[in-house]
Amino acid sequence: MARQRSEFLGSLGKLFEIFKKVVHGIIELGGDDDNIDRIGTDDQLAKDIAAVICGQAEVVYTKDRKTATIIVDDPALATALKSLENDMPDAVLINVNYVEHAKQQRTQRRGLDIALDRYGDTESPMILVSFEAQEQLQEDERFQQLIAKPNVAFLRLPASLDDYRDLYAQLI
Repeated sequence: MARQRSEFLGSLGKLFEIFKKVVHGIIELGGDDDNIDRIGTDDQLAKDIAAVICGQAEVVYTKDRKTATIIVDDPALATALKSLENDMPDAVLINVNYVEHAKQQRTQRRGLDIALDRYGDTESPMILVSFEAQEQLQEDERFQQLIAKPNVAFLRLPASLDDYRDLYAQLI
């Protein structure tokens, strides 16, 4: 099967205009040339930007206050969890079965890799969520490593917003 190409690759003018808007956005948020350069050098950042653009992730940036970090690939769940930001301002909420792109499967538990790679050293309360039972996840060494930390807890989906609040209160 032939690799899908974007029409934008043949139009440098259009690409320039898009990149220019991104650069202006970075500058408006207080970024500089180093931040702009990271787009071309940090593969994970490029994937994160693509995930936001494709609607598979939501990123909230603020200067003056902490906000919850929410890493889920379900728009309805993301919207519901966003309503908890004021109640859980420093929480990290991660779907264990997060899927970044179509070639991944939920059974790969990509959320565990993200939790370890990006937030493994954080002291912020971290809530891992999944439709899988905790007993199933306990078989995964990455899950064992995370759940052993005092600031990490697991919540089986489906869960109410009060379940998140209660678990967060136990972690702080």
